[in-house]
This record gives sequence, structure tokens and C-alpha cells, in this order.
Amino acid sequence: MGFLDALASLSPGITAASQGLTGALQGMQQRRKQERDDAMAMIQQMRQKRLDEQQQLMNQSLLQERKSLEAQRNQTALRNRRAFEGLREAGQVKGEYDDNEDYVAPWASYQQGVVSDAKTKKSQDRYRTNIMTLYPTSDLAKIAREDPEAASGFDWQKEWDRIKAGEQEDRRDARAAAGRAQSEANLTRSIAAAQAGREFSLENRQPPQSFVKDSSALQELSDQTRSVASGLQNAVNKKIRATGMLGGVIPIPDRVQDFFNLGGTEGKDLRDQISNLYATVAKQRGGTALTEYEISLLERYLPDTKDTTKRALQQAVNFMSTLNGIIESKKATYSQYYPQVRRANTAATPPGETPGAPAGTHAGWRKLTPQEILNYKRIGYTDAQIRQAYGPQ
Repeated sequence: MGFLDALASLSPGITAASQGLTGALQGMQQRRKQERDDAMAMIQQMRQKRLDEQQQLMNQSLLQERKSLEAQRNQTALRNRRAFEGLREAGQVKGEYDDNEDYVAPWASYQQGVVSDAKTKKSQDRYRTNIMTLYPTSDLAKIAREDPEAASGFDWQKEWDRIKAGEQEDRRDARAAAGRAQSEANLTRSIAAAQAGREFSLENRQPPQSFVKDSSALQELSDQTRSVASGLQNAVNKKIRATGMLGGVIPIPDRVQDFFNLGGTEGKDLRDQISNLYATVAKQRGGTALTEYEISLLERYLPDTKDTTKRALQQAVNFMSTLNGIIESKKATYSQYYPQVRRANTAATPPGETPGAPAGTHAGWRKLTPQEILNYKRIGYTDAQIRQAYGPQ
């Protein structure tokens, strides 16, 4: 109870302090309200002052405008009187000046007529002089020289305009004719260019990729077969047994031929070329390995390492001849529609660079022996290819 009694004894002091704070706050609020009211009153006075100044300026502007209108009326009245006097001196009006009548417009019309007549006469004289100077042989120039009185009644400006209009029409007709000629020339050039472009497009039209791909594959196979045939022919000439059968009856396997080094290094290289020929066929067929059945079928057409060298040579020559026939047939067919094929098939090739010429014979032209010519013909070369590779024989 002692703490509560002490707290109760402090309560009057706390109440008095609270009342003092409340009074101070109210006083501050009243001062702020008074300051706001004073500021609003000052702003209102400034607005009223600006309004009064603007009204004074407007009144001054109206006064100046009225003075200006009065001055204009005085000037108009003065011009009107001077116009009346001018008309009366010219004999256009009689009587006294009337303030209610406008004399400015009639006076301006009269002056304009006088000036216009003078300008018209001067202009007519100038046009007549121009016609007599620039067109001395015309009928108008002759009349002006021989009968001036009759020429005075001409409208020389109108005659000048008529002459110039005729000249302009002639120039326009000339330009139109030149334009038509230019258009026809441009059209002719355009037609010629279009025709040349069409012919160029036809002449340079690219053959289908399928033809290029097939021809390239066949040509690769033909070149490889030609190389094999050339090697076999060389083996026959040198009597090298690069391939063969035992006793001409029993085929000798490749491993046995390699084991006994049949034909030496040349024989081994030749057998590898024949194997590569089969690999090329497999690659062009689709890249997969040949089956035993497919190999047995190919051995009917391709040279075989288990055949005699002469039979392998004959197989190579026959197969190359078949390939060349297919290639030439495809080129003949496509050359009808693609001139590039025809040009590529008939284009001359410099000596020593003839595609498909015998291997190892590109050193230059030389005279071949009859046996060499016969050997090259047996493996598929034509007289033209031999001449291109070795020169005239």
C-alpha cells in the first residue's frame, strides 16, 4: 500500500503537467492558423494587383486602337477628297465633293486604265519589233514595213504568242518523235538483251546433280579399270604371271599368290588394284561390303586375281568398254538439253593433259611403235585420244 499511496500523491502534479502541454499545443496551432491566414491574404492582394494591372493595359490598348481607327478614317477622307479632285481635273466627275460617296475606287480605275493603255502600247511596239527582227521574211513583217496603218490594228502580242506556240508545238512533236525512237531503240535493246540472256542461260544451264554424280562415279570406275587394264597389258607384254590358275584349271587364292610372290612387286601391285576395283564398286553401290553372291556375280564382268593374266586383261577391257558406252550414252542424251555437257565432251585438251590418257605417258609427244598403238587400242583408247596424248602418229 505504500507504493500506491506514493503514486496517488504524484497524480495532481502529472495532471497539471498534462494540462500545460495541452495548452502549449493549442497555442502553436492557433499561431500556425494565423500565419496561414496572413499568407492567403497576401496572395489574394497580389492577385488583385495583377488583375488591376492587366485591366489598365487593356484599357490603354483599347484607347490606342480607337486613336488608330480615327487616324485611318481621317486618311481615308483625305484620299477620297484627293481622288475627287483628280477625277474632276480629268473631266470624269462634275459638281462638288460629297462626303457620302467613295471616289477612291473610280480614281484607281481611271489611273489603271491610263497606265494600262501606255503599257499596252509599249508592249505592242516591243512585240512588233521582235517579229520584224526575228522573222523578217514573215507576212506580218512585210505588212508592218509596207502598210504601217494596217499593221497598227494588229494584236502583236497575240501574233507573237501564236508564232511561239507553233514553235513550241514543233519542238514538242520533235521531242515526242525522238522519245518514240529512243523507246523503240530501248525496246530493241531490251529484247536483244533478254534473248541473249535466255541463250546464255540455256548455254550455261547446269546439268542435274544426279547426272554429275553418276557420271563422276562411272568415270572414276572407268579410269580405275583402265589403269588395271594398262597394268595387265604390261604384265602380258613382259610375260609376268601376276594372276592365274594352277595348270590353267585350279584357281590360286590371293594369299597363296602373295606367299609365293607371284609376279613380284608388279604382280602384287596389280592384284591390289584389282581388289580396289571391287572396293570402288562396293563404295558406289552404297558403301557396304559385298556379299559372296555379289562378288560371284561381279567376277563375271570384272577382272579376277584367280583368272589368268590374259583373261583378266580381256575382262578389264570388256568392262571398260561397257562403262565407256554407258558414259557416252548418258552424255549424248544430256547434251541435247545441257550444252555444257556437249562442250565438256568435245572440248580440246592441251597435249600431256588429256583426261584418261594412259598412265605414265604425259611427259610429251613422241612417236609410238605400231605395237604400242595396238596395245592402247586393245585396252579402249581411240585414235583421237592417242593423238592428243602423243601427237600425230
